[in-house]
Parts: sequence; structure tokens; C-alpha cells
Amino acid sequence: MQNKKEKSIAFGSGFQRIHLGKNETVHVKNIVGFFDLDGATESETTKDFLKKSEKEYKIINLLYDLPKCFVLTTDKDSGNENVYMLSNSVETEIKRMGEN
Repeated sequence: MQNKKEKSIAFGSGFQRIHLGKNETVHVKNIVGFFDLDGATESETTKDFLKKSEKEYKIINLLYDLPKCFVLTTDKDSGNENVYMLSNSVETEIKRMGEN
């Protein structure tokens, strides 16, 4: 269960950030997308991408329960990609972004 005091979006150093859970925040500009885990894993391409990301230690688990979605981020400067596994649905994450 997530702490109700956690904020979805915080502002710091002039850049907008979103809180994904477990004290992990990312710059909004680095978010490639939010993906429903059930729907996305129907594609072999996505399955292969997630397997490769796991082997390369790019998956960050922010789970409180079973995973429902993942967030793909790419650092525009370094090109580094990360996959954040979340317990919330895509709809919940989008709603949280709009609450602030």
C-alpha cells in the first residue's frame, strides 16, 4: 500500500519530476511511456525487450504488489534506459500525475 503523503509530481531545480514510488523520481522529460504489463507482453518484441532489459540490469522494481505496468525512461544526455516496474495501473499513474 502506498503512502498517501507521497506526491506524484515534485518540482526541483526548475525541472518537473514524477514520483514513481519507493523514493524513486524521474524527470518527466525522460519518460518514453507508461505501458500496461498485460497488454504489452502480448507482443514478442516487448517480451524480448523486457528479457534483454532484465539481463542488462535495467529493470528497477518499485513493487508493493504484483506488477501492473512499467515505465520506460531514457536519459536524453547519456542514452541510458531504465524500466520501472510498478504495482499501479497506467490509469492510476496518469491520474496521479494530474493531481498536482
